[in-house]
Amino acid sequence: MTLNNVGGNQNHDRRAWSRDTIHHDSRSFATINGGYTENDNRRMRRNIENVQTYHEYQGSHGNSARNNYSEETRVTTTSQLSPRSSSNRIALPDRPRENDNARVPYAIDHDSSQAAIRQEREAALQSLPQDFRSAFNACFIPAVIELTGTLRAWADPSTDQIRDVWHKTMPQDLWANLSDSRWGPTIYNATLASLDSWRNDFASAAIDAVRDDVNKVIQDRENPSSHIFRLREGDYRFRRYYFIDVSQDERGQPVRRGPFQSELISRTFSEHFKVLNSIQPEHRRSERATGAIVLSILAIERALSFYSSGTLEVPPGPENEFSRANWDDQTIMLQGRAHRIRTTSEIQSLFGRNRDGSERVSPERWDEIVEKAKHYASPSSQMHESVDEDEMDHDFTY
Repeated sequence: MTLNNVGGNQNHDRRAWSRDTIHHDSRSFATINGGYTENDNRRMRRNIENVQTYHEYQGSHGNSARNNYSEETRVTTTSQLSPRSSSNRIALPDRPRENDNARVPYAIDHDSSQAAIRQEREAALQSLPQDFRSAFNACFIPAVIELTGTLRAWADPSTDQIRDVWHKTMPQDLWANLSDSRWGPTIYNATLASLDSWRNDFASAAIDAVRDDVNKVIQDRENPSSHIFRLREGDYRFRRYYFIDVSQDERGQPVRRGPFQSELISRTFSEHFKVLNSIQPEHRRSERATGAIVLSILAIERALSFYSSGTLEVPPGPENEFSRANWDDQTIMLQGRAHRIRTTSEIQSLFGRNRDGSERVSPERWDEIVEKAKHYASPSSQMHESVDEDEMDHDFTY
């Protein structure tokens, strides 16, 4: 059976497949345009224009350099990547993809076309026939989400990867629909809509987790703003909120326990595992879900920035969205030279390898992280392999 053979007048119960997203939430949670200042005085900038002063801090011993730049600062973004060629290609929509399993910085300018793309994707998801949609949501999408969680954060699967998952998870009589000129673009857009919703789930979970944490602090009659400040102490490698507990030894050196196992991270990361239960054991993946945990950390950074005053303050406009355009790496031009803002790559590198090849997060530690996250989610298999990412200047382990 193909989708072309499905009866013409279908009564679709769309409520069963609609998913709340940040875009439809009246609170409109998201990022801050222009960035924010970290507790170590690093200025985190996104979508920067007309920047007069740029602060850059390097090294692990407090050495810093302050550079003054002209008002000619502008944001530039990397170009889109074309889908890979294949002997059995997926029929794609006319609009270009935002990226194709990219391992390079990527950002999209905010304009009306992005809202149109989101609407087109959501409409495609709702237009799938009901009987076909059941297999699509129960079998195909969880497997695509599991795959995407192992990629670099914000990357979408390549067309070859999507086709491979399609053939492994969908009934054989539906295989041809992916390359069909009528249904291929619809399936493709519906897949991207589901991935958008999956990423938004991290943003919602992070807001909920930070809100509950702030409420506990208020009940204990502590200052919530000071509490948020403490959580964000440390550079991006050793944020206090990464850990279950941070104390000091007799020499005054920090002792960190339970990396990436704090309640904030575990609750947010658990969103990834909640969608994987319907995947058949033979279709499960062994790679680590590093992209998913990086999205979790970025979502928490966003939520903490919204609660920096002790109460939830969400800036207006599209810059408040948890999106690739706001939170992936960007390249800015400073006095005619390109400078890379590694918002996502810095976090992704925490789960890579040191220069000697050793893993920064050992297999045993990763298992602990997954088990703690699964405490807040439905049971799912553990993942054991690493995805190497950008190398940093200093070696370390958790």
